[in-house]
Amino acid sequence: MSGRTAPGGSGAAACGATASTTGTRWTCGTSRTAGIARVSTTRAGCGAGARRADVVLRAADRVARADRGRGAGRGVGGFAVGHAVGRAGGRACDARRPPPEHHRLARAALRGRASDEQILREQLARTSSAFVAHAFLVWSARLLARVERVVGDVALAVAADLLAEEVAARTWARWREHALGTQTGCALAIELGVAPEAEHAVVGDRLAALVRSSDGRIATGFLGTPHVLPALTRTGHDAEAYLMLLRDEPPSWLYQVRQGATTVWERWDAIRADGSIHDGRMAQGDVMLSFNHYAYSAVIDWACRHVAGLAPDPTDPGYRTLVVAPRPARALGRARASVLTSFGRAAVAWWADGEDLLLDVEVPFYARARLDLAVSARSRVEVVSGGEDGPVHGRVIRADAVLPAGAHRIVVRRARFADVSVGGGGSAGAGGAGAGARGRVVSGAAS
Repeated sequence: MSGRTAPGGSGAAACGATASTTGTRWTCGTSRTAGIARVSTTRAGCGAGARRADVVLRAADRVARADRGRGAGRGVGGFAVGHAVGRAGGRACDARRPPPEHHRLARAALRGRASDEQILREQLARTSSAFVAHAFLVWSARLLARVERVVGDVALAVAADLLAEEVAARTWARWREHALGTQTGCALAIELGVAPEAEHAVVGDRLAALVRSSDGRIATGFLGTPHVLPALTRTGHDAEAYLMLLRDEPPSWLYQVRQGATTVWERWDAIRADGSIHDGRMAQGDVMLSFNHYAYSAVIDWACRHVAGLAPDPTDPGYRTLVVAPRPARALGRARASVLTSFGRAAVAWWADGEDLLLDVEVPFYARARLDLAVSARSRVEVVSGGEDGPVHGRVIRADAVLPAGAHRIVVRRARFADVSVGGGGSAGAGGAGAGARGRVVSGAAS
């Protein structure tokens, strides 16, 4: 169990593999549910995969019933956080590489050597905790496979991949119809890779229908919320994603903004419409009333990547290659995001101008930006200024062009916008608000 760098691999990748410096304290090893995989100690050949999957499924059922799914999704945080840091920081993380103990703890977490002391229970959830536990097992095994390849243990990587595929197939066969009935079920099926790739479009359509039928009301908990908007975007339902984002009746993000919040709360209605503070007690007595909480704050990652359109390329960690992929909406009008990378400041800003979309893209030196723009058959993309070689005027480029370092002004003529209408007069929500904004999808995914 080593945290070493793979032969020929970069320090950046090793940093991503060996986990967060804080992971051992608050996330790594908090889940018995995600920890029933035997993959981290199994070196058996591929022929044993189905037999291992049977054992894993039976164990997961027992754990989910005993644990009520409370630990699912949290036990692999120690190396999940580190993996994300490695992707974002690239080589800049090499000097801060955590010691090998973190990788050992990550493997231990997947085996279930864990404490549930800090887990907040998911209360009154409609999605089966057993399905959630299995979904996170699939994701955990796949993530471990990537980490094992980085540190050079190919045998464990193959075993983890095999386990993930077996459990995903059996889980989907068993819970498919149930998962299609809830926002969380659909979102996890897509984002955690439980549903086969060929069914993602069908699952995405079902998720979009659930969102439309509830006027954008969020019906996900701690584990589903980080995945619901990415799942909608991944399957081409940008308008439904904006419908959820722009709703300002509870439960929603903008209700909190309307109540004066500058951080995201643990409860959607922590401060009620009349200004009173929720007592924080759920049906079974848990107290949950943080006013600055990680769970629902996950929306910011989606907003940076898909609203503003700024993200690192997962195949080129550390923002050496930026992905500029805004999915604009007329109801929003403008957005911007920036990040200080090891190469310098990277930034994207866009605003609507009639039928056109204007973008300012700032690419640091020694980096590049890959465009992934929302266009239709009528669209035309032009670079009107920017680049290392000085201004360029009116040059037509592809919607997936690669930009060099420098400041660029781009115009998308007759751009494709997510078309969602947001208006007032909403009905009372969970926090008692009676005059919030409700929305509707105007014309499908985009116009």
